[in-house]
Amino acid sequence: MTGNLGGEQYRDLVRGPRNEGAMFAERQGYHLPAPPSQNWTASSPIEQGISGSGVGYYSTSFNLGIPAGYDVPMSFVFNNGTFGQNALRAQLWVNGYQFGKFGEW
Repeated sequence: MTGNLGGEQYRDLVRGPRNEGAMFAERQGYHLPAPPSQNWTASSPIEQGISGSGVGYYSTSFNLGIPAGYDVPMSFVFNNGTFGQNALRAQLWVNGYQFGKFGEW
């Protein structure tokens, strides 16, 4: 782990350097809108997961279809029954902002 990529010339000028942590994926901008994931192999964190200890990173995009100008609350539900008790820890990013963390940190 290390500081933000670029030091004082950080990439995310909208959110600032304190919005990201020191993990490689964050330093490369994978948490930002339109991440450079076009060459990634498609997989599912539920179906394939990762084969051993370490960190896996998954990205997706979708259209919510919410009309412009509406302020709509959202939530994400992780079902522990899917993964087993304390089987995973996850950070959830939405449009470059950390939306939350799941699991025991």
